[in-house]
Amino acid sequence: MDHKKSFVISKFTNPSGEIVFRVAGWLNGKRVRKNFSTVTEANAERQILDVLRLQADTGISLLRHEPFGHTRSMLPAGADRSKGWLVIALSISH
Repeated sequence: MDHKKSFVISKFTNPSGEIVFRVAGWLNGKRVRKNFSTVTEANAERQILDVLRLQADTGISLLRHEPFGHTRSMLPAGADRSKGWLVIALSISH
């Protein structure tokens, strides 16, 4: 299968009428579609999925757990420390 090499964000209207931002693409030969209420959340997920796709394509791990300790201290108190926050924190710190 020859799929596009990056994930895309599009505005999508759910059957309920709710407008969401959909991240779509292919990872390891499987179709990925995820909906988010804000474009910021969708962009953070797209960045993560792009890195995961690059890792799968090259076999090289671009993200390692060890260097991220200092970025967690930059997050606001009580912040959701999910992977989306990690990407945002990394782009702010570098």
